[in-house]
Amino acid sequence: MVSFKVLLLFIIFISPANVAHCLDLSFAWDANTEPDLAGYRVFYRQEGQNYDYNNPVWETIETTCTIFGLDDNTTYYFISRAFDIYGNESDNSVELCHGAGIIAYSSGGGGGGGGCFIATAAFGSKFEKHVRLLRRFRDLYLLPHSVGRAFVNAYYRYSPPVADVIAHHPPLRAMVRWSLLPLVSLSWMLLNLGFIPTIFLMFLMGSVMWVCYLKIRPTGAQTS
Repeated sequence: MVSFKVLLLFIIFISPANVAHCLDLSFAWDANTEPDLAGYRVFYRQEGQNYDYNNPVWETIETTCTIFGLDDNTTYYFISRAFDIYGNESDNSVELCHGAGIIAYSSGGGGGGGGCFIATAAFGSKFEKHVRLLRRFRDLYLLPHSVGRAFVNAYYRYSPPVADVIAHHPPLRAMVRWSLLPLVSLSWMLLNLGFIPTIFLMFLMGSVMWVCYLKIRPTGAQTS
């Protein structure tokens, strides 16, 4: 699997005045040095939408691209992926945001470029399979919704110091790995089974556990 470095340059070109509010955005990034690299794909989405990974807006072997004809009054998010000669794609780059004339890195990460600080510290790498699964869960189930984005923003604001402590204490790393397994399992079910089957399965499991509890709970001391 190829890896993709962060987008480094984000340049705006405003189209001539006869095309009202038309915006061209140019990007440049560090070249990937892996020998099986085949090229790069750039994706964008509007506020509140998901990325369509089946339809890149740009595909190139170069380390630059320009996206034409965007609306200067619309908020857009951009990520890139590298892909190799076997068809494997990297995780997403850091997400960039353009809206109302503002250009910035998105604190939400927008799709796998990083940001799962505690999980990365616990499992040892942002490319570890559990961490990648959690990033996919974030991208598909949290970032598209305002409540989810608020949670992710708060997480990115407060979790790095906690992650730093975890990374330097192996026993704590092991404890956090175990504590994250229920979330990993839930994420796997949502991503592979879908929302409705996951809710049904959780309800079924909860019902079975409740019945088992009722059968084995202490009956209490008999009164004389």
